[in-house]
Amino acid sequence: MSVIMDAVIICMFDDDNAAEQMNKILYDEDESRHQQFHKMDNSSSGGSKFPSLTTYQACFNHLSPDTIISAFLKTEWRRPDNVLILDYEFDEKPMIVLKSDGKWIEEYLG
Repeated sequence: MSVIMDAVIICMFDDDNAAEQMNKILYDEDESRHQQFHKMDNSSSGGSKFPSLTTYQACFNHLSPDTIISAFLKTEWRRPDNVLILDYEFDEKPMIVLKSDGKWIEEYLG
């Protein structure tokens, strides 16, 4: 049986190196599946300007939320005040939101 957890990282457009660093940490810590975040295409975003935010998304299977949070906090973000991670464990608990400094913005959204 699968244990699904969706996660989204929202960061500034110039933080790609940090996202790659986080993926390397996840790759090393998730020895069996090597699950990682993938950058979402925002080229079709509405409006006439270039979006200043980038999103990375993943659907993890059998990966501890603690592993994701640990990797997230070890990552050297260029603009840490502008990074959020949204974490939703299917059938477990409501979504949680974490800032890059490790502080919970809201434990439960609802």
